[in-house]
This record gives sequence, C-alpha cells and structure tokens, in this order.
Amino acid sequence: MTERTGFTIRGLTLELLGRLLGVPVRGYPLQLPYPGGDRVATPHVAERAHEELVSNGLADEHRLKDEVREAVLLLGEPEVAVGILANDSRGEWLARAVSGGDRVVLAEQLGDTVEFTWLSAEDWHFRLAGMLPVMRPAAGNAVSTTRAASNEPGADEGAEPVLLHNGRAARDSSDMRDVARVFAARRNGSGHFAPRVTGPSGGPRDLPALSWVDTELGCYAVRDEPVCDHNRTTFTPVDNSELGRLLRDHLTTGGPRR
Repeated sequence: MTERTGFTIRGLTLELLGRLLGVPVRGYPLQLPYPGGDRVATPHVAERAHEELVSNGLADEHRLKDEVREAVLLLGEPEVAVGILANDSRGEWLARAVSGGDRVVLAEQLGDTVEFTWLSAEDWHFRLAGMLPVMRPAAGNAVSTTRAASNEPGADEGAEPVLLHNGRAARDSSDMRDVARVFAARRNGSGHFAPRVTGPSGGPRDLPALSWVDTELGCYAVRDEPVCDHNRTTFTPVDNSELGRLLRDHLTTGGPRR
C-alpha cells in the first residue's frame, strides 16, 4: 500500500471535495466556508480548487490522489469521530479525529486551511492527548457528584449534590474541596473531546463529552453521565497519558447507556 504522509488543503476545497464525493465533511468543530451562491459551486471556485490540488500534487488532471480521497471519505463517513476543542497558551485548537477499521486521520483547522495527519490505529487516543501541553495530575482522588435528573425547571434548586468516592458515598467533602481549590487556581488550559460513534443500527450516536481543566495546581478530567434517575459528574486527576486512556476506554465501552 502506498505510504500515506498527510496533506494540507484549503477549507473551501475540502468542502467542495465533500460535495464531489457525496459525504458531509463539516463535522464539529471544523469551520469550513461555503462556496457562496446556491449549493452548486461556481465554475470559477471549482476550477481554482482543482488547480490547487494539482499544483500541490494532490490530484492530476483527471483524478484525486488516493490518499486524499481516502481521507475525505473517512472524514465524512467514520465509524468513530472525536471533535476536539481546546484552549491553552498556544491559542485555540480545532480538530476532528476520525477512524474506520485500521485507518485513523486527524483533521486540524489552521486558519483557512485544514491539515490532515494519519495516526496509528493502536495508540491514536494517546497521540491526541499527547498533542496537548504537558499536564500533571491534580492532587487527591477521583470524586463524583450526583444530582437528581429532572425536566422540571428548578427541581433541584437548593439541593446539595451527593458526593461519591470510588462509587460509594463519601464520608466528608475533603476531596470535593480539593476539586474546588484546583478549579479556583490560575488556569493553564481547558478543552473537551466530543465523541460520536456508529451504533448497531448504522446511525450515529453522540457520547457524553470528556473534558479537562488544567490549572497551576494540576489537571482534572471531567465526565458527565446519566445514571438511573441522576446525573453524575466525575472529576479525575489526570496527566496526558491518563487522559488518553480515559478517552480510549470511553470509546471502547461506547459511553454510558441509560
């Protein structure tokens, strides 16, 4: 198989390729421009996109390079997709990682261009977490809070969350005070992974987001999930490697189910 090295194209060109190949490429959080006018691209815009692809070695006069076609099709019709939105000292990171079979590609928004990078199918979860600035785990233990789930406005106003530790009610709130102290500290960065998987019926299913908050006192991963008639939020001290493991496990188990 031809080696896949990755490539960069304009966001507008990616949008046009998605239309040409019949797949949706505007997945969260990518922000692609529209060609303008009606839904059919003007000949001028399409011609410019074709010239761009040819000049960059991504197509010849008659067909796309296989790597480009494969990446765009995978972006539009993945088995697993993870939208990534992060903010840290480097600025904002907008990206979408998608996988299908043994193929994984990362699409990163860089201004008005999108950079595609192929990742290893074995450790791509850790690769994503490793692309974040170095983070160290906050002190303390994992701790959860639960609140009654209700559609009634204000149903749980004034109610105190139930604290859990290792799945059991905590004897005191010292762990939660650790969480509050970390969240009050100077923030280095934050973000979330927004996963979507293809369900047994073939339709997409959104999983609860896996977020992180990194401060001068350390980093917590934050997960929300429905548990029976309650909503549970879990705060877990993590470094980059542990965040990658949590993402892998979250996708492997398919997320919490009601």
